Amino acid sequence: MGKIGVFDSGLGGVSVLLALKRVLPKEKFIYYADNKNAPYGFKSNAQIVRLSTEIVDLLIEKGAKAIVIACNTATSAAVDSLRFRYDIPIIGMEPAIKPALAMGGKTVVLGTYTTLKNDKLKELIESLKPSEKLVLADGTRLVSYIERLDLYSDEFNEVLLDVLQYHQDADNLVLGCTHFPFIKEHIYNIMPHVTIVDGHMGTAKRLKKVLELADLIEDNGGSIEFYSSKGDAEAKIARKLYELNLGLKLF
Repeated sequence: MGKIGVFDSGLGGVSVLLALKRVLPKEKFIYYADNKNAPYGFKSNAQIVRLSTEIVDLLIEKGAKAIVIACNTATSAAVDSLRFRYDIPIIGMEPAIKPALAMGGKTVVLGTYTTLKNDKLKELIESLKPSEKLVLADGTRLVSYIERLDLYSDEFNEVLLDVLQYHQDADNLVLGCTHFPFIKEHIYNIMPHVTIVDGHMGTAKRLKKVLELADLIEDNGGSIEFYSSKGDAEAKIARKLYELNLGLKLF
């Protein structure tokens, strides 16, 4: 019986895993956090492709029948290379700009430097031909705080305010990094009126459809294995984060 491999540069992909488990509760999952090399936000495409390839090789060795790149940065940099290299389904993350634009008003995409500068995002925006105002906001600095679970310090709140202070007039905020769902409440404290869109449930439903078409859906117990490039202690943190956020609201 095959498993679904899920990976991210660190803890952010746990938010995607939550959505995947809700849509496919009976599948077995393997979650891999590359904490040793996090964050990916300032790395080159070549570095991200190399790291992602090594992780996918490992996940396939552990029995993965499909891969979810639970990282917007790794998706933008590596998904095409990975799909060319492997013959199993590979699902990536795409910022949920389309549903946000459909809501009208000003939309802000909060992402990491590499995601925001990558051609894939530019192509997505060009294909949507937005008539409403669309702004990109670099939230790369936030990732390291989320990785450390340092979400209540004055320093974190100052950085978050610095990132968002010029976007107070936004109607919609697209979370373009899988780390950011864990700070939704902090964002609402600064922008209580904004509608937050993360796109996680859409990714989970897309995976289910791909598995159904490939006849890969299984009822095999619904377990989750957690691994980290930093070792067992970090893997346990990822599991704990998953358990603490089972009720996290995802779009």
